[in-house]
Amino acid sequence: MSMSLRSLYGVIFWTMLFTIPAAGCQCGASRHPPEGTIRDVRSFYISNLDDEDVVIEGVVERQVRQSDSSVPSEEWRNYRLVTIRATAVYRGPKKEKFEVRTGLWGGDCGFDFETGESYLIYARKGLKSDTLFTSRCSDTKTVEAAAPDLRILRGEPPAPEDFLDPKSYWRQFRATHTSSVCGRVIQNDGTPASDVSIQLLRERHDGFPPKGYPTQDWYTNSKPDGSYCLEYVPRGRYFMSAWQDDERTDTRFTATLSRFWRPLPIRVESGKEVNGLTLVLHRDLVYSARKHSLLFVCIAGAFSLLAVCGWFIRRRRVG
Repeated sequence: MSMSLRSLYGVIFWTMLFTIPAAGCQCGASRHPPEGTIRDVRSFYISNLDDEDVVIEGVVERQVRQSDSSVPSEEWRNYRLVTIRATAVYRGPKKEKFEVRTGLWGGDCGFDFETGESYLIYARKGLKSDTLFTSRCSDTKTVEAAAPDLRILRGEPPAPEDFLDPKSYWRQFRATHTSSVCGRVIQNDGTPASDVSIQLLRERHDGFPPKGYPTQDWYTNSKPDGSYCLEYVPRGRYFMSAWQDDERTDTRFTATLSRFWRPLPIRVESGKEVNGLTLVLHRDLVYSARKHSLLFVCIAGAFSLLAVCGWFIRRRRVG
């Protein structure tokens, strides 16, 4: 393929990418891998990479939010620029550091990197040779999740789990590298609280929104007996909260894991379940104050007006 034709395809690709509707991430059709083991699938994908594709293994050192006014779509105008310190380069220029551009998250298909974590990154060169792009539509993933890919890229012999079919492999992977967070939700009188919304948010310090809701793996509702269980939670530190709205009284009840009024983080380790977490619901006075703030303002204004009118009346009588 000539360079001019390749550049033309690149223009068409990125033009289509920037005009993706903002309603949700939509990935284009990809080559269908053969049925077989997870190694067969990953070998097929790697062997069909294009000349523009770059594959690097590295650690995220820095992330910044930037804006490109030349992009017509507002959804794609804002993006994150990720600095990667490469530990290995399998395809592409041999450099120590790379800058990779991706969306912020949502309809722009942005990949949600975390600063300090290690990734295997499948990126594509842009129209400029020094610009790389990746997204959720690529196969970028954490190093932990990329073990079959890395053995192929490094020329290492396959591991026993490489001969599992993809569904079995990922089932085994989740059992080894993720955990469950389980417990109960109760009312302040000790009775079980059912159908309570429970949210688990991952602690982050890089300025980007924490992972969690609306990711359904980290969001659930309590059962009739008050029990709940969030599955497939990766290692890390998390904050948990719960809430329930009573439409009849227009009241919200909330619960958090805290100590001395400060949120208490939960540490999740790979393959180790976290059990016995009890959340106690209490009436959310702050929510009620916000909900009825307009009413409070009107009442306070009425009292103030009456006070002023009474003052003028007294002044006139005295005069």
